[in-house]
Order: sequence, then structure tokens, then C-alpha cells
Amino acid sequence: DDGKATAVFDLQPGGPAAGAGLQPDDLIVGWNASPVTTVESFHTLLLSSRIGEVVQIRVERDGQPMTVSVTVGGRPHSVPSSVTLPVDTTASASASASASA
Repeated sequence: DDGKATAVFDLQPGGPAAGAGLQPDDLIVGWNASPVTTVESFHTLLLSSRIGEVVQIRVERDGQPMTVSVTVGGRPHSVPSSVTLPVDTTASASASASASA
């Protein structure tokens, strides 16, 4: 673990991520077997997945690790610009960046 993650800022109501139980301020640390260390790495993994594919997203919520299964839905035609956030995953953090699945 390099101490980086991507925080969920907002979820599309009724979207796959919200339906799977992801919540604002969850720290996304992995997508299947791949680490998620930046918003860009999250979007790359999302865009490389097939619509309808079930993926395992590893998150930390209030310092507790958990994995949720998410069925990949439709994606926006453009990826919003965002910032890379180094987040200490060993401590509670409230930093956030836009991410949706």
C-alpha cells in the first residue's frame, strides 16, 4: 500500500455504485486485482470494463476495509477533470474527489 486512494465525492442516484452500497467519502483502494491510487487510474479501470461486468471494488469506510460488487453501467462520454489525492489510508480522511461507477 502506497498510502493513496481515491475518495468518492458524489454518486449518481440510482446508479450502479449507489445501488451496490458505495457511499460518499468511501476511499476506493482497488478495482478487482488492480490498485486504485488516483482518479485517473479509477477512470482507466472503469473505461476498460464492459457494461454489465461485475467488478469487485475495494474500499475503506471509516477506516474499515470492505469489498462491494458493482455491475458496471453506462459511462459518461467525457471524464470530468479532477485532481489526484494522496490519502493516508491508515487514518480517517475526509478529502474527496469526483468518482462514479
